Amino acid sequence: MFKTSINASRKLFHRFLLNLFRLPLSFFEQTPIGQIINRSSSDFDMIDDDIMFTLRSTLNAILAFLCCFLLIAKILPETIPIMILIFIPFIFLEVNKKKNIYN
Repeated sequence: MFKTSINASRKLFHRFLLNLFRLPLSFFEQTPIGQIINRSSSDFDMIDDDIMFTLRSTLNAILAFLCCFLLIAKILPETIPIMILIFIPFIFLEVNKKKNIYN
């Protein structure tokens, strides 16, 4: 998980540098270099913290869900079809929500 966070930060930083180097020279004449460094370092610090926290929270939620599902399935196996029927609309809604966010 830590390695994934590092790789994501490296990719974001690489893209940032490519975009920064493609800016026109007038941008650097008008903007102090200290302001660019301060802004970018605080943004990347926030990204580094958020990526790690989000990955950890997502993994914890998935594991908790699976544990609950397996525990209920073991104790009450007749509820498995009902649980699957309940989860199908939620999965459909989640997939559509992600499609709408990225479009």
